[in-house]
Amino acid sequence: MRYKAKISAAITQALPLVQSATADEAVLWNIEKERDMLCMEFTSNLSFERLEAGFQEAAEQLGISCPISILKLRR
Repeated sequence: MRYKAKISAAITQALPLVQSATADEAVLWNIEKERDMLCMEFTSNLSFERLEAGFQEAAEQLGISCPISILKLRR
C-alpha cells in the first residue's frame, strides 16, 4: 500500500523516521515540505495500525513531540 505521512519536523529527519517506523521495510518515494510540515510518501506492507504506532515511537526517539498524520493513498 502507498501512504503519506505528515509531521512538523526537519526534512533531514525524513529518512530516520521512515526507517525506524517501518523497520527498514518501506520504500520511500517522495520527501517534501508543505508549509511547515514534512511530507513523506512511501509504500509499505505493514498494517495501518502498525505504521501509526511505528511513526509515533520513531518520533519520540528523535525528540519530536508533535502529532503525526498518516494517510492511505490510492494505488
